[in-house]
Amino acid sequence: MNKIVEFFPDASFIQVGDHYLPMALTLKEDLKTPLDLFFPFAKGVLRVKGSDRKDYLHRMCTGDINNWANEEGHRALFTNSHGKVSFDVFMLLTEEEVLIVTDPGEELRLKQHLELYSITEDLSIEVCSTEFETIYLFNDEKKFQHPVLEKGWKLFASPKEQMEVYLIPDQEQPVEQLMKSESQAIGLELFDELRPVQYFARSGADFNGDHLPQEASLEHAVHFTKGCYLGQEPISRIAFRGRVTKKLYTLRSAVPLMMGMTPKVDEKEIGIITSGSNFQTDEGYFALGYLKTSWVRKEDRSPIKIGNHEVEIVFPQEGK
Repeated sequence: MNKIVEFFPDASFIQVGDHYLPMALTLKEDLKTPLDLFFPFAKGVLRVKGSDRKDYLHRMCTGDINNWANEEGHRALFTNSHGKVSFDVFMLLTEEEVLIVTDPGEELRLKQHLELYSITEDLSIEVCSTEFETIYLFNDEKKFQHPVLEKGWKLFASPKEQMEVYLIPDQEQPVEQLMKSESQAIGLELFDELRPVQYFARSGADFNGDHLPQEASLEHAVHFTKGCYLGQEPISRIAFRGRVTKKLYTLRSAVPLMMGMTPKVDEKEIGIITSGSNFQTDEGYFALGYLKTSWVRKEDRSPIKIGNHEVEIVFPQEGK
């Protein structure tokens, strides 16, 4: 059994493959302000070694790996031949290897995907999930100063810079160290309520293998001029010649927006909420949802509403 279960004996867990995702840790009413939170997201990790590792992965994903610095984390995508998102990952280069952090339970499928296209390359791929812990941290004041973070690598920072993701060797005991600090542990359900506030879409919740990166507002994970990779042609065609018909936006309202709600313009449905939240901020409530871009681009359109309440697009910028 994953040792995360031992850290939170009173919590419930969702098991995904060999991974355990904690639920019901700190309740919203027990949160301290300003927020200083961490979510131990039990991700899968692959280690890729061999002399061709960088060139091969460069040709397989949307990241510009050949121009990344060592020990610098990046979000990237592995897409299929139609440009649809197969895997949403964080990637980290070191002097001797590439570490790929993927969703829990997806590491074996990603390993098979990478091995399928490897023919003559000098390449080895192994699952090493138990050697690392992936920690998502939230801090209202953008202060991520826990000493244990210096023992790992920052993989990602949200657009609002109030959420950061770290990969830390398990031997550094990151969960134990964070539990000894002032930071509060949260579970998956509260994590999913905080994601919209940080404009962060999650695979399986807001997008899947039916979505193009541009539909899911994942352009930040795509290098559009790096050259060929699997799925590059349809992604580039949309980027340089056209627009997607729907797009994932971060929305804000004075009332909670919940999954399944349908935004409307002039009583016509133009989308659907994929990640809602009851978490109230000083700016209101946030959610993630798809909108038809034909309506968003209209300069003279009526306000977007859910029920009687107006909904504001906050990310990405309207019309983009």
